[in-house]
Amino acid sequence: ESKMRFSKPQQRSFDKDLNEASKQDFAYPTGGSQPQKSPQSDAPPQTDFPLGMAKCQIGGTYIISETAGGFIIVDQHAAHERLVLERMKEQLADGSLPRQAMLVPEVIELGALLCETILERKADLMKFGISIEKNGETQILVRELPDIFGKLNTAELIKDIAEDIAQYADSDTLLQKRDLILGNIACHSSIRAGRKLNIDEMNAILRQMEQTPFAGQCNHGRPTHTEFKLEDLEKIFERV
Repeated sequence: ESKMRFSKPQQRSFDKDLNEASKQDFAYPTGGSQPQKSPQSDAPPQTDFPLGMAKCQIGGTYIISETAGGFIIVDQHAAHERLVLERMKEQLADGSLPRQAMLVPEVIELGALLCETILERKADLMKFGISIEKNGETQILVRELPDIFGKLNTAELIKDIAEDIAQYADSDTLLQKRDLILGNIACHSSIRAGRKLNIDEMNAILRQMEQTPFAGQCNHGRPTHTEFKLEDLEKIFERV
């Protein structure tokens, strides 16, 4: 698996932001201005949060949160994918999408056709925070990537983008396919299924989802979460 290294002064990732967000206190409202400590696992659900409070993770993939009227199951990869996409769209729109230089530029083998295709859109890719150069007839060098990335398989990402460009070769610029390209980037750089999360990290994702547009669907149109009411459980167990 390809690995990329970054110069230490510039190393940042969306994971870092997630970790910082997870350190915040998710306190119950008390009417006062003093911050409260994070609730313990046996505390009642936070009713002011639409997506509730995280209780556990199942299969390293699904976040279970409790609400006042039931519980919610969140697909962590699908949800985080949407968070990354919307953040990148916002940064791209206001021209603040930062790049980070790779300590050692990564060589990607694409083949002559895809190599030529992606190099033709080199200027457009710079707007997405991706800096590439030609390296022979069948290879490119990746010098910079958006600093929203954490650990990433750069080769897979670049190959997917090159294939997307080839598929939509009639477009004047990649910006006309902005969401497609950004969605591809977000998919590769978001939290993967199978990654263990602690309670604070799960709650950080829930709080960000509540503040993010279109958080109910991932970039590919799949649902990010589903809700079950207590009444649903009562029917299953014939309590009504």
